[in-house]
Amino acid sequence: MTEIGGVAGATGYERVTYEGRPGLVGLLSKNLFLTLITIGIYRFWAATRLRRYLWSNIRIGGDGLEYTGTGRELFLGFLIGLAVLAPLSIVYIVADRLSLGSPVLAGCIQGVYFIALFVFLQVALFRSRRYRLSRTTWRGIYAGQTGSTWTYLGLYLGYGALTLVTVGLALPWMHVALARYKLDNTNFGNRTMHIGAKGSALFWRWLVVVVLLVAPLVLAILPNLSALLHPVYIPQPKGAPMLKMPHPLAFLFILVAVLAGGLALIWYRIEAFRYLASRIRLDTIQLHSAAKGITGVGRVLLFSLGLIGILVGLGIVLRILYAVAFPLVLGMIAGKTLSTISLSLIVAGVLVPIYIVIIWLMQLVTYCWLWIPIIKHLASTLDIENFAAVNEIAQSSQPRPKLGIADSFELGAF
Repeated sequence: MTEIGGVAGATGYERVTYEGRPGLVGLLSKNLFLTLITIGIYRFWAATRLRRYLWSNIRIGGDGLEYTGTGRELFLGFLIGLAVLAPLSIVYIVADRLSLGSPVLAGCIQGVYFIALFVFLQVALFRSRRYRLSRTTWRGIYAGQTGSTWTYLGLYLGYGALTLVTVGLALPWMHVALARYKLDNTNFGNRTMHIGAKGSALFWRWLVVVVLLVAPLVLAILPNLSALLHPVYIPQPKGAPMLKMPHPLAFLFILVAVLAGGLALIWYRIEAFRYLASRIRLDTIQLHSAAKGITGVGRVLLFSLGLIGILVGLGIVLRILYAVAFPLVLGMIAGKTLSTISLSLIVAGVLVPIYIVIIWLMQLVTYCWLWIPIIKHLASTLDIENFAAVNEIAQSSQPRPKLGIADSFELGAF
């Protein structure tokens, strides 16, 4: 058997690597500072700079990916998104006013409004992937995505309804169907990708999530179903009646769903990535992934422990500041040497920097301890079979889309 991860030429395999060049902390800090002083406007350029950094660190055959998108394109996409959402919101507000207090009519209007938002979200996500691929190049050859947005939306709604009817059991088939449509319409240069995957191959992995996430939620709801449908109020000697609390076991089952189910969901997502990635081919080029879901779970646990430690440390610092500053401020107020305006300025001068520092630390920890390690794991466990065939790929003449709507809202993640 040929060993995966060998050197191209001798074995025909080439391993994708994540270089991890320095500069991430400085980039994140600069992005945060400029976003704050521009009241959020710089976030489009910040997203562009971050993507350029991440793309360039993923290297294939010694050459890094390149992200050619611009902050201006994302900003224009944001304006286009507003042009769609603003009239929709206005129509909803007017229709809600015309319901004349009818709860049934108001509920129908809200339902239609949220369905419209959901449809817009799915359209935006699909088109955002098209935008990002059109701005991704390697060795001067760019990627792209074709396909109909409405066909994708139809698949999503159809499989989504099937997933609801089956209480989530059909989700692997939905996952594979959407991945197949996206990848079968993805091209690199003049070649088109294809994927040979089956939903049944992911079912048993998804069943683990169902057992640890869905089942505890059902067990939490069932003992309290009658109380949810018909709330019981317990009379009190003084004051208003108190709502009867759910069965104590409900909280335990919810905790299990959040902790065990959440970790199981992360495990499933990486396992699904490995399965789908290993079934992607580009003409005669085949991908192989050795990503492990347990690695992602371990990274999330490590990130959570680090986050708890940072929050505890910040809590101790704030408690010390409070213990020192509070008596001093009370003394100044009692001595009438501190006005209300001065006190407000002092509080703002202390709390605002603390708030900014917290945001900064949270962002650094999230990227450095969570996202980057997961991206590195997914990239560095990916191998390309028959890598030499990339020399046969030529540039495509297909025009690229000009704007990415969802990217301006950061709906597309990475």
